[in-house]
Amino acid sequence: MNSDDMNAREVVTKLVLGCDHDQYGSYECGQVSASTMFAISVGADKTSPSRQFKGDLAVPNEDGLLVVEHGSRVLMAVADGHFGAEASQEILAALAEDLGLIPRSTEELRRFLEGLGDRERRSYSAETTLLVAVFDRETRLGFGVSYGDSSLALVGSAGYRGADIAKEMKFVSFSEPESFAEVHSQQFEFTAEPGDLVLAFTDGVDECHYRHPETSVTPDLMQSLFEISGDDTEGYVRAVVELALAGVDGNPGGQDNIALVATRA
Repeated sequence: MNSDDMNAREVVTKLVLGCDHDQYGSYECGQVSASTMFAISVGADKTSPSRQFKGDLAVPNEDGLLVVEHGSRVLMAVADGHFGAEASQEILAALAEDLGLIPRSTEELRRFLEGLGDRERRSYSAETTLLVAVFDRETRLGFGVSYGDSSLALVGSAGYRGADIAKEMKFVSFSEPESFAEVHSQQFEFTAEPGDLVLAFTDGVDECHYRHPETSVTPDLMQSLFEISGDDTEGYVRAVVELALAGVDGNPGGQDNIALVATRA
């Protein structure tokens, strides 16, 4: 990050990996800037059916997140690893290391992500979903690229609005460089209203009851929590994660890892 543009204002980078957060029933909620919060958790259910897809039961949290802020722009990335934590950890770390300028268009972001596949091939079986979004608070415009089933959504006075992303069983991995190709990704754009929260999250939120979104934290519940928390970004993030860990209406909760980033428009 050595260009004059990046040096004009401080660049803030926060990389959080699930391997550092493995205490069931707990979570970390942290502040990146005055506008942006994150949360991460291994979940709450030690016997969850999601455990069958762990590469190493000694490393039960395979999610991770990255936030990069520069001026009015913020890049948010969440990753949900499977069959090991190596893919989510290494891809997020590579994204942070190689990023340079925050991309200014969907095409620029897509080309950057495709370029990650040029790194040396790995020999592990781990793979991960990956969602990367860029939002500009000055224009309130955003865009992103997704591989897999994580989510980008907005909550605010206009209600809950999810980005047009289909949940797919697609993953990226340095063991399969071709997985970063455009054909495997989904691209999206969005517009926020003043006061909205822009959210990027893995399916430990909307499938906290594992593979049962209808009895997990639904869009209606996420909007209701926004109406309760108002302009308290930290309060909102904590409320979403605590509900996901506890479960909804007596249904199981905390059955998958959680990574969540929220930034205020």
